[in-house]
Amino acid sequence: MEDVAPGIHDAAAKFLAERTAGESEQKLVDLFPGAHYDASETVKADKFPCPYEGKQYNDKATEIVSMGMKGVFHGTKNFWQGRDYAKFMPGLLATE
Repeated sequence: MEDVAPGIHDAAAKFLAERTAGESEQKLVDLFPGAHYDASETVKADKFPCPYEGKQYNDKATEIVSMGMKGVFHGTKNFWQGRDYAKFMPGLLATE
């Protein structure tokens, strides 16, 4: 989702880095026992509505936009209570 328009990935990566600054990485298998995550998959859980939004990748990817879209359009996991994320996503969608 971050490759559909120039600048989307950079904005998402910056948001994720700022939001999770100082956070420690945690293994998804520890946060979600029995969910079949690989032991190498980690997140910086922060206070995201769902810890998966802080998933860490070695390449140029985040879960910020895809999970944020789910939050915007389906109102999942108390998305609108996270003020900075709730402002970031509509702003991103309104940007050319």
